[in-house]
Amino acid sequence: MRIVVGLGDIATQDGDFIGEVLALIARIEAITPPNEIYLKTAACLALTQSEIQTAMVDSFSFNGFAEQIPVYRVAQRHRTHVLKDAWILLSDIRGFHQFTEVEPTSRIERVLDNLTY
Repeated sequence: MRIVVGLGDIATQDGDFIGEVLALIARIEAITPPNEIYLKTAACLALTQSEIQTAMVDSFSFNGFAEQIPVYRVAQRHRTHVLKDAWILLSDIRGFHQFTEVEPTSRIERVLDNLTY
């Protein structure tokens, strides 16, 4: 998994998100190694360094951007753990709460066990 955090203005056009920050994030994601979190400068400056330490990776030339872009990464400390074979599930489960209110636990567990990816 690779994560890129950026701050900036975005807009929607015909149901799609558009903006310079999204284009830049996509380009940074392409250079982000697995199990790393990269940040744009604005995102790095928004962090509290005593809580989340960062380190500069380098400045990069990206297609569509005239100037070199500095890129930072979250410095993994001894308290940071990378979990192998872990999954993040994003799902739209509207109405699931009502389902859990009326169904027995065994049925709820069966539904959750049968989720596929």
